[in-house]
Amino acid sequence: MTTTAHRVVAALLIALAVGSQAAAAGSASTMLDTGGSESVPGPTVTLARSSHYVTGAHRVSGRVVLEHVSDDPVQLVSVSVGCRDKNGLEQRLGQYMNTLAVAPVTVLEPHVVFHASDDFTCWIAARAMRIRAAPGTDGQVQHVKVRSAEVTVEPVHYRSRALAVHAADDKTEMLGASRVIRSRSNSVAASVRTVLLDPTSDVNIDVRAGLQLTSCTHVFGSSDQTTNGRELCQEPGVSMEQPSGPVVYTQLFIRQMRPDGSECRTVEVPGARTYGRLSALRHHAPRSSSGRLTLPGSTECGSDVRAFVRIHVSRGPGVVVHWPGSNISIELSG
Repeated sequence: MTTTAHRVVAALLIALAVGSQAAAAGSASTMLDTGGSESVPGPTVTLARSSHYVTGAHRVSGRVVLEHVSDDPVQLVSVSVGCRDKNGLEQRLGQYMNTLAVAPVTVLEPHVVFHASDDFTCWIAARAMRIRAAPGTDGQVQHVKVRSAEVTVEPVHYRSRALAVHAADDKTEMLGASRVIRSRSNSVAASVRTVLLDPTSDVNIDVRAGLQLTSCTHVFGSSDQTTNGRELCQEPGVSMEQPSGPVVYTQLFIRQMRPDGSECRTVEVPGARTYGRLSALRHHAPRSSSGRLTLPGSTECGSDVRAFVRIHVSRGPGVVVHWPGSNISIELSG
């Protein structure tokens, strides 16, 4: 994708989350119009909306199934989930991904935790843009079909937290830009923290993570609005010699700290590993994982708890983890 296209995408990615137990579904077969020329976005379309008359913390989950029906070989779609309460508090999370004629069905599932201070409304919206016009079609409006769309809002513990930002490591330092994970290496991609009410009692913890990943099979598509026009796949030492996508696996962990700030214990979230080859054709491809564990009470550990996702590139080219659209949440229950 061109640098100009990424600058336009930066304007597309404005979207977040909120909740009470309900789901709203959009009408079937909505069409998203693109702009006529490359890098010119079409209008934003609200696909589903849901209103709630409660306060507190909620998990807001969106799901959109898209179908590429254009003459163009590739297009770009931005999907955002968001909420706003009557006091003006608003949160949004947006994800985007290229749609392909050779693999026409695309699914995006952004989610976030929203803390509402008053009645609120949640929505899911989408927008499409041409990034590679078919020969002889410049100036024509193309389309992406929305097969289905829904936003689900569910209450969660008020100490639940979500973060749509990178972590430079799994402890404290935050990194506000996308980065590349080289082949045969691993790194923490995102982390979030919360505080337990009583660290001596057992607590159930749900962890959900969603990463936006690009294979360094090609240069283009490895930049975004945080890279200042740099294609991260061009960084020194990033393997690009293989035509197939990289093999990637992710793990979710919970880390509890001592009162002095040192590490007390780290536990992998069971059933949350993902493993598989990343598509060589798509950029900003989503990789989601989730799981639950019971953290036993401890008199040695403190109340500070972190959740983090670690990504490992076992073989193939490097992988870009994009800051925009990646997120992780930690949800508590008794």
